[in-house]
Amino acid sequence: MNHQPFETWVIRDEPLTKEEEQMLRKHLESCSQCSELSTAWRSVENRMSSSPMAEPMPGFMDRFKAKLDDELIKRRKRQTRFALGFSSSAALVFLAIWIVNFGDSIGSPTQFAIDLAADFKGYLSFINTLKEVSISITQVLPGVVPISMWLIAAAIISLLVATWFISIHRLTVQRRVLS
Repeated sequence: MNHQPFETWVIRDEPLTKEEEQMLRKHLESCSQCSELSTAWRSVENRMSSSPMAEPMPGFMDRFKAKLDDELIKRRKRQTRFALGFSSSAALVFLAIWIVNFGDSIGSPTQFAIDLAADFKGYLSFINTLKEVSISITQVLPGVVPISMWLIAAAIISLLVATWFISIHRLTVQRRVLS
């Protein structure tokens, strides 16, 4: 005899529809195997509901929190070691590429220092040019762009900054298990 879906209905926690209840009652009257299962299941449920809730051993929460904190520290150390190893490897690769490409152009330490100073002067000159361009733009734009556009731009930038801060906060806040 096929005992499905009746066995499932006996064990299921969700309430049955009226139609399912009628079908189950009829089946239990005619099937001794499912009737025994229903009686045994009700007995098990009664025992489980009347049994006291097991209490954790003394100090369980303290040990659990300590273990959780230790695992968090270990995970952060692994992440730090990975980031440091990756950064060091990338720096070594870039150094090797730089040496291969530009190593023969470095004649002496003096020439290297002169070239480095010239490059630094070039970077400073570029930054100065950017400053002059930004000053020119800030002097010209207020007369060209209406105030409403400035307010919209300020609102959008504020929203982006707030979103960025919220994202950083959510990524960095330590989540704790509440007891």
